[in-house]
Amino acid sequence: MSRKKQRQDVFVKRQRIVIAFCAAFILLCLAGMVYLACFQQKKYSGSVDMYPVYSSEQFDTIPPEMRENCVVEYYVNPPRGIIFDDKDMPLVSNVRVYPIGVDGMSFNKNHRYFKENEPYLDTLIYDLAVSFYNQFSDRYPSYSVEDYRAKFTRALKDQKFVTIFSEDQVVREHQMVLAKDLAFIKHLPLFSRTIDTAAAVRARYGFSPEQMAAKKLKKLYFADILNEGNSELLVRVHPYGDLAQRILGSMTKGNGIDGNPKFDKVLTGVPGVKKRLYINGVSIPLESEMPPVNGGAVYTTINTEIQRIVHKELYEKCMETKPKWACAVVMETATGDIKAMSNLTRYANGDTIVYLETRNHAMVSESAEPGSTFKLASLLAYLEQSHCDTTKKYVRGEYTFQVGKRRYSYKDSHSHGPVYNTSIKEIFKHSSNVGVAQMMRDTSVFHSYAEYSRKLDSMFIPTGLSAQIITLKPVNMHPDTRSFTEQYGYYFGAGFCMQPLQTLVYYNAVANGGKMMQPRFVRSTVLGKEREEEETVVMKEQIASPQTIKIAQEFLRAVVMEKGGTAYGCHDDNFPIAGKTGTRDIYDQELGRYDYSRNAISFCGYFPADNPKYTCIVYLFDVKKQYGSGEAARLFSNIAHQIIFPAKEIDQSTRHLTAKRPVRWQTLNAAVQHWKAGAMPSEKADYCIATREDETQFTGYTVVVKDSVPNVVGLCAADAIAEVRKSGHRVQISGKGNVTSQSFNRENNTITLTLNP
Repeated sequence: MSRKKQRQDVFVKRQRIVIAFCAAFILLCLAGMVYLACFQQKKYSGSVDMYPVYSSEQFDTIPPEMRENCVVEYYVNPPRGIIFDDKDMPLVSNVRVYPIGVDGMSFNKNHRYFKENEPYLDTLIYDLAVSFYNQFSDRYPSYSVEDYRAKFTRALKDQKFVTIFSEDQVVREHQMVLAKDLAFIKHLPLFSRTIDTAAAVRARYGFSPEQMAAKKLKKLYFADILNEGNSELLVRVHPYGDLAQRILGSMTKGNGIDGNPKFDKVLTGVPGVKKRLYINGVSIPLESEMPPVNGGAVYTTINTEIQRIVHKELYEKCMETKPKWACAVVMETATGDIKAMSNLTRYANGDTIVYLETRNHAMVSESAEPGSTFKLASLLAYLEQSHCDTTKKYVRGEYTFQVGKRRYSYKDSHSHGPVYNTSIKEIFKHSSNVGVAQMMRDTSVFHSYAEYSRKLDSMFIPTGLSAQIITLKPVNMHPDTRSFTEQYGYYFGAGFCMQPLQTLVYYNAVANGGKMMQPRFVRSTVLGKEREEEETVVMKEQIASPQTIKIAQEFLRAVVMEKGGTAYGCHDDNFPIAGKTGTRDIYDQELGRYDYSRNAISFCGYFPADNPKYTCIVYLFDVKKQYGSGEAARLFSNIAHQIIFPAKEIDQSTRHLTAKRPVRWQTLNAAVQHWKAGAMPSEKADYCIATREDETQFTGYTVVVKDSVPNVVGLCAADAIAEVRKSGHRVQISGKGNVTSQSFNRENNTITLTLNP
C-alpha cells in the first residue's frame, strides 16, 4: 500500500471520529433541551410557587445566602412624555446626558506598557487634562487643568475608579454632558481604546516603532476605561429656552403643565417590570416581563410665534423701565385658549440687571392691586344696575363726598380743578377716580356698597375661578366693609389684590360678547393609543346684558381710539384696539404705607377692536413714577400689531421682502400679503425660499429625505424638530437658532441637530 493511500485512510478515520463526536454532542444537547423543556421547565420558569419574589430594593438588602433561587423584579421607568405647542411643535422634551467616570481598575491591564517609562504616562495624563478643560470649561469653570490632572493621576496610576462628572452634576441645565461631548471623549487617546496612528503622536506616549518592537507590540489596543453610566439618564429641556418656561413648569418643582398632577400622570407613562431568575450562581432573564408604556404627549394651546413676540416685547420694555417683575398674557377670545404667557423677574448680576423666567406672576406668585383696569368691572355693574342709563352727568377732577356727618375730599391725578357735567364715557376715557366713585355712590343706582358688591359677584368678577391647571383664589375685597376709604379705593381697583389672569378673564368676556371662558392651557393628551380631548369650558354664558356689553365695548374702544383717552397716544386708525389703562402706587409692606415715587402700570384689552381675536393683559410692577400707563399701552400695541401682522423670519427692507432660508409657507404668505411685496410660488409647499436669480421671487422648498433621514439644515429649531419626529427618529439639539449641521446615530435612532443664531 502506498504512503498516499495510507494517509488517505488515516484522514478518513479521523474524519469519521470527528463526525461521530459532533453527532454525539448534538444528540446530547438535544437530550438536554428535551429534559429541560419536559422535566425542568417549571424550575427555570421563575414560578412564584417555587421561588420567592423580591423587588430590586429588597434584593440589595437581603443576606448573600438568600440571593440564590429567587426572582427579582426590576421596575423600568419610561422616558417622560413631550409637551407640544398648538402647532404640534415640541415645547418640552428630553435629552440624554452622560455621567463620566474613569475605570482605573481596567487600566491595570495596560499599565505595563507605561511602567518602564513613567514620564510618558505623565504626558498622557496632562494631555487628557488639557483636553477636558478646553471642552468643559464653559460648564465647569471651577475645574482647573490641575483638577483634571489629579483625577486622571488617581485613576491611571493608583488604578482607582474616579468620577469626573457625577449624575448630580450632568443633570443640571448648565452642566449637561451631551452626546457630542461623549463623542469627543471617545476620540481622545486611551478613551478611544488606542493611540493615534501618527508616528509623532505614538512617540509622544512612548510608542515609537523601535519601542513597539522592543515591547513586542504589533498594534496598540487598550481596555475600555470609560464609564458613561449604566442607565439612560434623561433631562427635561426647553428647546426655546426661557419662552413660556413658567407656564410649562417643572416636574421636579410640581408647577405649571409639566408638574400638574393631572398631566403628570400622562407624561410619566406606565412603568414596566423586568424579571430575572437567580439560580445556581447565574442570572436568567424571564419572559414574563411587562414593558413600560412611554410617557404620553400633552398638546398645549401655546402658540410659539405669539409667545416669541410677547417674550421679546416684554423683555425689551423691562430693560427700558426696570420693573421689579412683569407679565403678559394673550388669550384667544372665542375659546379662552392661552396663546402666550411670559413672566419676568428682575435680578442683579453685579452692575448688570437681567430678567429671567423664574416665577409665575400672572397667576401664581404675585397678586397686586389691579388699578384702573378694574374700572371696567365698576362700569359693568353700574350699567347693569341702571339698565344701561348713560345720560347722567358727574364731576371729574375734584370732588368732596358727604358720608354721614363726615366729608371726604379727593382729586384725580393731574387734576386742574373740577370738571362738571361730565358724561360717563368721558369719565371712563379720562380714567377719573372721583368720577367712577360718584357713579357707584349714586343712590339712585346703588342703595348701598353691599348692593354694588353683590352685582360684581353676579358677574363672576371677584370670585375665584378654575384655570384648568390651577385654581385662583377669590379677590380679597371685603363685601361688608363700612369704611368709606376702603369702598372708595375698591371702585377703581385700589386696596385689594387680583391676579392679572383674573382681570384678563372678564375682559375677555366683554370682548366675547359677554360669554366668560375658562382659561385653557391644554388641548388634549395622548397616552398609548388613548387620546383625551380637553374641551373648552364656558364659566358663564352671559356676564351682563348684550346692551351693557355693547356700551362697554364702545367705551373701551374710545380709551384708545378717541382724543382724551388715556391710551390715545398709541392709537392706529388702520388697526383699532380697545382696552383700559391701569396705574397704582406701590404699597410698601415694610413702611406700612404707599410709596408714591413708584408705580404699577398695566393695560388690558383686545384686538382688533371691531372683531376681537385675542385678549391681552400686560402688567409691570414697581417702575419709576416717570413711567405711566401709556408705557403699558404701547407695549400692548406692539404685541398686538406683531401678532396680527407677523413678519417672523423674513428680512424686510424698504425695497422688498426676502427669505434666505426655508420659511413656512403660511408665514411668508401672510407677510407678502401684508407688505404687498414679493411673489409666492403658484403651488403651495411646506416651505418657501428666495430664488437665486431674484430675492423677491419665492420657490417651494421640500425637505429632502434620504434613507429615511430628513435633511433639515437651514430650518429653525421648531420646524427641524417637527420634520425629524415626522420621520420617526428621536432628536437631540445643541445650541439655539437655526440648524447648521446634523448627524445620525443609527444605533439609538437619534438625529443630533447643531443650532447657531
